[in-house]
Amino acid sequence: MVPELGSEGKCGWWDFGSYLAAKGYHVLLLDHRCTGDSACPPGRADTDLMADIRGAVSRLHRDGAVKVALVGGSQGASEALIAATVPPPGVVGVVAMSADELPMQLASRPYPQTAMSAPPRLHLPVLFAVARDDPYVSVHQTRELYATTKSRDKHLIVLPAAAGHGWDFVSALPGGRRPGFANTVVAFLQKLMA
Repeated sequence: MVPELGSEGKCGWWDFGSYLAAKGYHVLLLDHRCTGDSACPPGRADTDLMADIRGAVSRLHRDGAVKVALVGGSQGASEALIAATVPPPGVVGVVAMSADELPMQLASRPYPQTAMSAPPRLHLPVLFAVARDDPYVSVHQTRELYATTKSRDKHLIVLPAAAGHGWDFVSALPGGRRPGFANTVVAFLQKLMA
């Protein structure tokens, strides 16, 4: 689970990650290097977001996972889309919730540099989601990502206004009720892992 940009890091996924783990999934919550609980290597390596994702996938394999889905929110969704263009072994699909920072350089070769340049190279199954009033990415931008994605198994869900942004789409609401989109993600994951 690739986090949104900001100080919350992997903790923002804690609620939904626990929910998925209770359903029997191996779950790894990722803090990028130099953030949260992760160490900071010397030199320019402190910004290699794709290496962090590859490392997380390798750890999941060491822990017994055979198939892996990249689940990302906000900038993490954009990172997941980029990483899936040159997927680590065993990566079978992507869930991209509110993919934003679309023109920002997030990777270097062999990956496309930006999320906007990733979809033409993306062939894995992908589930896109965006809220009608998302404060950081528009429905139009998400439709562009969807339209240019080469995958034959792609889905776009436009959630109602006030659904939030990124991990808000699946996090428990006050009182413990979970948004319906969480079930959509679980169904997508079940199909990928079958």
